[in-house]
Amino acid sequence: MYKLLLCVRYLRTRYIALASIVSVMLGVATMIVVNSVMAGFTSEMRDRIKGVLSDIVVESRSMDGIVDSEKQMEIVRQAAGQYIAAMTPTVEVPAMVTYQDPVTRETFTQPIQLIGIDPEGKAEVGPLKSYLDSYNPVIENGHEVRAPLRSMETALGWELTEPARLRREMTKKDQLHYLQQQLSAPAMGHSTPPAPEFESPAAVPTDGNATVPDFDSPFQGNEPVAQIDPTAPHSARVFVGEQITSFQVKNPETGEVRRVNLVNPGDDIIITTIQSSTPPEPISFSATVTDMFRSGMSEYDSQIVLMNLEELQKNRGMVVQGVDAITAIQIRLHDYKYAEKVVNLLKSAFPPGAVTVRTWEAKQGLLLSAVEVETAILNVLLFMIITVAGFGILAIFFMIVVEKTRDIGILKSLGASSRGVMTIFLSYGLGLGVVGSAAGVVIGLLFVRYINQIEDALSWLTGRKVFDENIYYFFEIPTRVNPAMIVWVALGAIGIAVLASVLPARRASRLHPVRALRFEWSEFDPRRLRQIFCVLSVSIETCFWLNQLFEWSADGGLTGYSVWMRSFRIRRVLMAFRSDSSTVETVSMSSPLISALAIEKSYTKGDHKVPVLRGAGLTAHRGEFISVVGQSGSGKSTLLHVMGLLDSPDIGEVLLDGRRIDNLNEAARDQLRNHVFGFIFQFYHLLPEMTLLENVMTPLMIRHSLLSYWKNRREIRDKAMNILQQVGLEHRIKHRPSELSGGEMQRGAIARALIGEPEILLADEPTGNLDSSTGREIMDTLTKLNQESQLTIVMVTHDEAVARQAHRIVRLAEGQIATLNREEAAWQGLRPWTEGVDCDLTWMGFTADALPLGTLTNGNWRGAGGRSGCAGR
Repeated sequence: MYKLLLCVRYLRTRYIALASIVSVMLGVATMIVVNSVMAGFTSEMRDRIKGVLSDIVVESRSMDGIVDSEKQMEIVRQAAGQYIAAMTPTVEVPAMVTYQDPVTRETFTQPIQLIGIDPEGKAEVGPLKSYLDSYNPVIENGHEVRAPLRSMETALGWELTEPARLRREMTKKDQLHYLQQQLSAPAMGHSTPPAPEFESPAAVPTDGNATVPDFDSPFQGNEPVAQIDPTAPHSARVFVGEQITSFQVKNPETGEVRRVNLVNPGDDIIITTIQSSTPPEPISFSATVTDMFRSGMSEYDSQIVLMNLEELQKNRGMVVQGVDAITAIQIRLHDYKYAEKVVNLLKSAFPPGAVTVRTWEAKQGLLLSAVEVETAILNVLLFMIITVAGFGILAIFFMIVVEKTRDIGILKSLGASSRGVMTIFLSYGLGLGVVGSAAGVVIGLLFVRYINQIEDALSWLTGRKVFDENIYYFFEIPTRVNPAMIVWVALGAIGIAVLASVLPARRASRLHPVRALRFEWSEFDPRRLRQIFCVLSVSIETCFWLNQLFEWSADGGLTGYSVWMRSFRIRRVLMAFRSDSSTVETVSMSSPLISALAIEKSYTKGDHKVPVLRGAGLTAHRGEFISVVGQSGSGKSTLLHVMGLLDSPDIGEVLLDGRRIDNLNEAARDQLRNHVFGFIFQFYHLLPEMTLLENVMTPLMIRHSLLSYWKNRREIRDKAMNILQQVGLEHRIKHRPSELSGGEMQRGAIARALIGEPEILLADEPTGNLDSSTGREIMDTLTKLNQESQLTIVMVTHDEAVARQAHRIVRLAEGQIATLNREEAAWQGLRPWTEGVDCDLTWMGFTADALPLGTLTNGNWRGAGGRSGCAGR
């Protein structure tokens, strides 16, 4: 539970993490917007390509085509009729189109792809109506300038719209009027008037009763000169790709872009193609434009001209004795997932080499692949944005770990495991990823939803059209949201955030509790191997000899020898303690609760080794209150940390109820710190993100899993409230440490140390940071706990007045237990408790005359009260 609580609090209070959340959010939102827009464009493009080509295309290998369209379609039906929804025959040939600029009278010719279609059949295999100008509004500069001329319910055909018909009639009548003036001008003796913009250079008969030739007669080759109705459309009728006969112009003053059409519905054009013969012969014929074709694909809009199938077949000579020929069959399927199967069926149905059968995707494979590659590149580039956010999270996490080093030490002193600490920061990374991704998903979806409104606003702000429908041929920005894409983008962002937190979390989990609380030692020290081997060793002999090996290699021969001799003396004391079984038997009723025996501890600072404890030892019985005094640097706190398993001795042992505990694995040590020991620190060490009540509950949160805590949350809260009431802080439970006084924080630290019902309370300078009045209150609280609850307390202090409130005083000097003078020893003997183990007192420097309250026999002292032990320890 504490992991979740701290993770949430870090997210709420660490404003530096907001940068990471914003980075992830923007990356996710950008990826969603770009992918949605790209998917929209791709979907529109695929639909338009598919609309022009249909699902499957059966094509002849020759431009002469395959004979008998009905027979060929029957073959298709028999082979895969159950999969086919509709099909239509087409003729597709290369051609050229010739038209005139109505203003300059300049003639233009350009290549096209001419496709003969049946409008009704084509509408069944593709969305042809949505591509024709008359069925859609005309949008210019974001405004509709013309409504659709036909409704979508109107059947497809080759008839002119009413505006196109009126325009054609007016144009033809003007041409007729001009030609009549030309004919009558010489007879009446008038000069020739200037030619109007629609003048045709056609040769006109002089017979007044002759019909006027068509405007396009000079471009018609061998076609008849006269027509019955000069305003009637030609039998050949076409839908012309919009980009073939138009161009865009921009107003330099307003910046508006408009399209200029050189050919409009109702106008006539000349088409030149080849006949279906060997060798092919060119053929030209006039055709009337009935509509403009706009698919939105430049590849098609600048090349394709759709024509009525019968006229194209007739002009090309593809109808022989009533039997026609076609070059392709376009097929629409009920379900496109069967496309490959249908392709295989059709390939086997036709003679080998007679036709090619391909899906529209295979036919346009290069274009689709280019779009997919472009989308993939964009995704990679955008994903790098989130990766950059990941590196930001990595840097921020390292900063947070450094900043929270002391908090990590506090958690470990309360029994939190390394895995638990690592989980906090991994959960923090997960939280950043989840929050950033969730915000990014929401913003991205909102942006996609209102992207056209946003585009309008940006166009208004910049003064130019951001998304020009005249360029992209879309009336609005197409988008398509894929739920799977959103899930993968969000999971990817979360994964990057978690991965970025792994290294900082691992570093946090490996922080040494004591160094996290107080020290700043180098990260790597080869001599630490000695501690590891000693902890793992099962015998003092192994630890001793391994210690000598490291000392000798690290300090050189002479220095190693001196250390070896000193360690040997410590070893002799430990071996004596281990081998003296009578000691355990004679003091079974008063055996020490905890013993630190011949502890040696050194730290490495840079290239120098700093010894802190040099064979110091201490024992404490149940219910005993011990004060450890000494100058700064004498090793008081280090001894306390070793006893509380916050640190491991280089040499020596820590016993709890006679069992060694300093060589236990990390998990067992964590359990002992959480269940057996309670810690009070000089600087309170309350977690700043938590309230006082939450700080007090932390040891029990560590002890319980999330589910267990949820089941017992009321009991845990009530217990914390009771303890806070005992220390007089029930009115401050919702306050954070920064809102409490020093005395209140220390009493809160005492309540936190007591909530787990520890057997041993370890207090490191509990009054050192307080004024004398508050210090007395804290000492009164500790004394009351010792007297009423028989709680064993080991307290480190430098204040003699505070120390004398304990049962017994132990002095440390330069890492060793100091020798007591006669007065101190006498005073110690009057205390309720005496020492708890036998040892070699002569090695410690004691003599018989220094112990008036006991006797020294064979190096062992027995006190006047019948208890045995080492005075001064």
